[in-house]
Amino acid sequence: MGIPLSQYALVIAALAAISFAGEEEGHTHLTSDGAGSSGHWFDPWEHAHFRDGTPLEHHFDLEPAFLCRDLIVDYSGLTFAEESEQEFELELEWAFNNRVGVVIEQPYIISDPDTGSESRGLGDLAVVPRVVVADRGPWVVAANLEMVAPTGNSSVGAGEHWHFAPFINTWCDLGNWWTFSSQAGFEFAPDSGEKEFFFALGVAKSLRVWDEAHGDEAHGEDDHGHRHERHGGILTMMAELSGAAVVEGDPAEEGGYDLEGLAGLSLGVIEGLDLRMAYRFPLNGNSELEKGLTIGAIHHF
Repeated sequence: MGIPLSQYALVIAALAAISFAGEEEGHTHLTSDGAGSSGHWFDPWEHAHFRDGTPLEHHFDLEPAFLCRDLIVDYSGLTFAEESEQEFELELEWAFNNRVGVVIEQPYIISDPDTGSESRGLGDLAVVPRVVVADRGPWVVAANLEMVAPTGNSSVGAGEHWHFAPFINTWCDLGNWWTFSSQAGFEFAPDSGEKEFFFALGVAKSLRVWDEAHGDEAHGEDDHGHRHERHGGILTMMAELSGAAVVEGDPAEEGGYDLEGLAGLSLGVIEGLDLRMAYRFPLNGNSELEKGLTIGAIHHF
């Protein structure tokens, strides 16, 4: 099954909108060769929502390579080939110091199959230790190990196996409030012997649509936005591509892969609070997803 032309058009439109929206922002790059501004591995985490003037934005389906202290609350309504699903997810990202952090994720799932009764319950708990292994100039690279414990309700497809997913993710400042993010890794379940390769790519464009504060308070120390606090008024447009392929497991699924796209918006409404929304869609016939909508909020500590 080929990719529908309408999906091509949506991806192109999202990228075009990001490309031409907004005016150019002042920007320079970090020049430190070490971790953060000091160059030391285990310095205390610096409370900052900008990196040398560029907003640190959180994608939907990509984990950030940079460390932060955020609470994310998302609701997703998803339509699959044989069922519809609603998911509420709490995600806490917490930096311990300049290089080490952790992510904790807990979903609650409501599953409504086309045939059969509705089921609901907690999904599996995920814990993701993160270590920033490179922090140089415009690049940040982190190593992660996602560990998913079978703590959820079996009626929603959870609570069956332990899953482990080592992966690498990156963040790159492209200039003028453009950023590029990526991640890739393998997920495997020791009990079942299944192994899957996954990846995701994302591009984001931020622009200031209003100043919550005025004068020097709004712009921080200088016109490049070298400041810690995150005032409202920053709009970020995101486009994402994600995919997965079975490496070991069901012979009928090996060699196949699925691709999905996402177009999203995030808006800082007040200091420390972003509201966001994204539309999800399949990009090939292997994906079980038909469409999806995510709305949520991020609280920046």
